[in-house]
Amino acid sequence: MGLFDRLRTPKAQPIEGVDLPAHGPRAMTAAAARIDITDRSEGARLAPRQAWQADAWVYRDAIGEVRFGLDWLGDIKSRLRLFIGVVLSPDEEPVGAVEATTPPVDSSGQPTGEPAAVTDLPPELLRDAAEALLALGGGGGAVGHGHLLKPLTINMNVAGECYLVGTQDPETLLEEWQIRSMDEVERRSDGTWWLRDAPGNGSSMVSGGTELPENSYVARMWNPHPRWRSLPDSPMRGILGSCEGLLLAERRSRVRDRARLSRGVLLVANEIEFTDAKGRPTDFQSNLQAAMVSAVADESSASSLVPTVVRVAADRIKDGTAMQHVDVIDKDDEQREADKAARYLGRIVRGLDVPPEVIEGLGDVKFANAVAIDSTGFRYHVEPGAQRDVDGLTIAYLWPRLESLGHDTELVRRLVIWYEPSAVVSNPNRLPDAMQLHERQAVSDAYLREAAGVSDDFAPSDEELLRRTGLRGQVDSALTYALLRLLTADSDLVLPVPADSHGSGGTTVDGGTAEDGPAALPSGETQQPEAVAAAATPAGRVTARWSETTLQLDLDLRARLEAACDAAMRRALERAGARVVSRISNGHDFRALVAGVPSGQVTATLGADRVRALGVDPDQLLSGAFSDLASTFTTWATATFEQALEASCDLLGVPYYPPGSEEALAAAADPRGTTDIAFSDLGGIDQVAARNRFATDVAAAADGLVADLTDTARGRLFDPPTIPGQGEYDPNLTVDRSSIRRAVARAGGADSSPTHGGISPLGQAVNPDDGDPGLLATGRTLTEALAAAGVPMYALRWEYGNSPRPFPPHKALAGLVFADQQDTALAVAPEHSAWLTATTYAPGDHRGCGCQYARLVEDPFAGMTPSQAQSVRARQQTRDVHGRFVDVTAA
Repeated sequence: MGLFDRLRTPKAQPIEGVDLPAHGPRAMTAAAARIDITDRSEGARLAPRQAWQADAWVYRDAIGEVRFGLDWLGDIKSRLRLFIGVVLSPDEEPVGAVEATTPPVDSSGQPTGEPAAVTDLPPELLRDAAEALLALGGGGGAVGHGHLLKPLTINMNVAGECYLVGTQDPETLLEEWQIRSMDEVERRSDGTWWLRDAPGNGSSMVSGGTELPENSYVARMWNPHPRWRSLPDSPMRGILGSCEGLLLAERRSRVRDRARLSRGVLLVANEIEFTDAKGRPTDFQSNLQAAMVSAVADESSASSLVPTVVRVAADRIKDGTAMQHVDVIDKDDEQREADKAARYLGRIVRGLDVPPEVIEGLGDVKFANAVAIDSTGFRYHVEPGAQRDVDGLTIAYLWPRLESLGHDTELVRRLVIWYEPSAVVSNPNRLPDAMQLHERQAVSDAYLREAAGVSDDFAPSDEELLRRTGLRGQVDSALTYALLRLLTADSDLVLPVPADSHGSGGTTVDGGTAEDGPAALPSGETQQPEAVAAAATPAGRVTARWSETTLQLDLDLRARLEAACDAAMRRALERAGARVVSRISNGHDFRALVAGVPSGQVTATLGADRVRALGVDPDQLLSGAFSDLASTFTTWATATFEQALEASCDLLGVPYYPPGSEEALAAAADPRGTTDIAFSDLGGIDQVAARNRFATDVAAAADGLVADLTDTARGRLFDPPTIPGQGEYDPNLTVDRSSIRRAVARAGGADSSPTHGGISPLGQAVNPDDGDPGLLATGRTLTEALAAAGVPMYALRWEYGNSPRPFPPHKALAGLVFADQQDTALAVAPEHSAWLTATTYAPGDHRGCGCQYARLVEDPFAGMTPSQAQSVRARQQTRDVHGRFVDVTAA
């Protein structure tokens, strides 16, 4: 017996969410009834169609505002992500099955306690529930459940009811689930059930269509009326009168506009002759007749506005004139009709469960593409209907399916289909504001990480904070020296007394005097090696704020991408495993092999040969798995690039023109630009050229990232990840950090530089002489533009990337400053040269590396007097979007 045969029930029994077990969900907001289409008496059990439902569909099709509002609502709900939820309490929202059954772990992957919720649900039940949801969405991949949620939303808001129809291909055994309207599912007099895609001819409602096989699954879903629960209800029912009134008002207005009488009556005195003595029409008669005839022939002609002519006695005309125009239709009536139509539309807007600004067009947000909605709009207009929809799918589909597989009813009722709204609820990028507030010490580090979407696992340790403080020279040299000594107390590293570490009285930080020199060092210490000597900022250099800003932008981008790519990889492997499990029938030997195995490990457990034996093409398991990630990468990378471009403009003192701004467009078209920079060594940035280069690079980078992730996922389908013998390694990360580094570097211009070669799979320069390619904010697109403007990079600072398993040589370089990558402090130790295949250490020199460089540039205004800096900045502000000066005095 197949699944669809087991799903059939003897009788259609409504399930209304009452008398549930103690752990059951809150009262359901939707109702559903399964229909046994093999039972000839089932048709009589269905609720009769209501006359108002046909009118509701007519008005939905005829009134554009209604159609737009309902389509908008359907588009919003189609982007909800559905998941299997576990009900813990009737008063709380369900939690995800994964969160409810998986214990939390620490950074090393070790359990730290019990799961956040229940632990007694059988793994087989959770696995079958996940497979059921996957089948409902069409097998996973990029399909999702939008093809069900949008028509379900529209049907529930128009007719208040619809049908969930499931069929199975007899050859491939693939399932297809659809939402069909009440008019599309039809029971005929011979007891058969049909699906119709179009109405019948004339008054016939039974012509055409496709007969449903007997093993098809049909369930009626409806929004119960508060008075008669078996009857449907919908928002459209309450505004039918207003819809009719609006259409009538529009028709009256259209008739009045077309009626010639609405142009009034022209009273003409009898004394005016229309014919001459020979009976021929006068010029007046000819012209008047021509105007009237042309109006009949072409209603768009201006002559269609002429009034109707009536001959009257001259004494009947006002003031004794020869002609008088008389309005037959009161103009005030037209205004009253317009006001009435506006009132009808207002009632319609308020009656639909849609934010009024969506239909009236008063909001600032463009809702046409249903991209996002604020949390208030979601809570009041979308969430109630979303809960009703998932309740209906739970009652009509999930519970019957799980019960048909033999699971205990009480346990089944603790599972529901639920939704995750993050894809539709707008979440503005708070990172720029958070960075400014953090810089002013107005918010905490935790707030900044939360705004950037980075977990607290990436927070620096106290030791790292001390190291950064000391090595960046953010305090005086004496305190810097003290911090360095504190950090190196347990190491063999020897520190000298810095030349300027004396207090005002000539005392060193250790109590010695300036004359003591090296003798003031603690016993046994000698002069420091060259590596630590390089940590000091070169004399006379004032590092620009740009260096820290762009470093943080790159760090934030990489952290967000690592989290997003890791989540996408896990979903891809889980979906692949679920699709394979769905092809294993009950009793099959393979089912025992994967019992209790997490979905993400199913394919590796079975192996490629067994998966192929099930008729599954391994290459198709990952189809579309990372398609959404390309747009996410492009969006995040673009935001990072614009922030870095703005920081670069601020460094040079030139105006920043946001993309598409009026200022940018006007400046780009201004022909008065000049490249004369004789007054200063500072140049400008061609923002148009930089954006064009970035647009090309980011598209290639996004495609490359998707390709790299797909290759990685393909390898992980059947082979567990290998743990590298040396170097940094994060067991909690399923993706290769090098793929992310390479994609970010390519977006930053690593492959499009006119003076440098490309980058390797590790994200490093192919030609070692090219130096580090940077990432995005610190990439070649912007650094080359700054160098051309007279602000080259003068040094690099090593930023160590935290990892559960560190790489000591990289960790030892944290915070050190180098002139270039050939610095002797970067020389690779002999024991590492073989597997690194390099002579110098570099960020990203192995796949688990999370390090990167801060690129130090000097503040171009640091050596100027305040008046000089002000003068240069004022001149710089006259540059246009191409970096050219604009002669503001020109005509």
